[in-house]
Parts: sequence; C-alpha cells; structure tokens
Amino acid sequence: MSWDWYETNAEAVVPQYEAADPVTLHTWLQDLLPSSPAAVLDVGAGSGRDAAWLAGLGHDVVAAEPANAMRTEGMRRHPEPASAGWPMPCPSWAACCAPASASR
Repeated sequence: MSWDWYETNAEAVVPQYEAADPVTLHTWLQDLLPSSPAAVLDVGAGSGRDAAWLAGLGHDVVAAEPANAMRTEGMRRHPEPASAGWPMPCPSWAACCAPASASR
C-alpha cells in the first residue's frame, strides 16, 4: 500500500479532518469506550484529532500514522495532547504494525 496520496495532500486534508468535532463525530463510540485511563492505539491517526480527543478523555494514547506528512502535521497540531504519544516513524507499515505471523 502506498501513502503517496496522503504525503501529497496532507496540507489540504488536515484542516478538513481538524474541522470535524470529534465529540459529534464519535457520539456512537463514547458508550463503547473503556473507563479511563485505558491504553488506546489510534492506527492511521491522520491529523491526530482523535488521539487528542481520546487523550483528553484521560486515556493513554499512541497515535500511529505511516504517512510522514500527516504524522508531522499531527505532531505539530497535537504535540502533547495530555498523554498521547507519536511513535518514531517506521520504514513500512508492515514493519511497524503487522502481526509477527504476517512476516513469515
């Protein structure tokens, strides 16, 4: 899978992602979340909007975003959203996030 589209369009799509209110967007999800603090992994974190929202609810969040342009913008907009963290870039999505059995 290629992240080229996100690398090229991050500057345009991040403001659109950030414009969506996560409380309104995730109303359906709120009753399904565990009590805080819980460990949460936001895979494909994009602009970091949802990771910041989850951290604001008291969760320990790791925001994983494979597209460098998106991750960079997310870290700029949400450098320390409570307990959220951005892991170091990984060379490929498979190397970073694939289950061990997928690499065999």
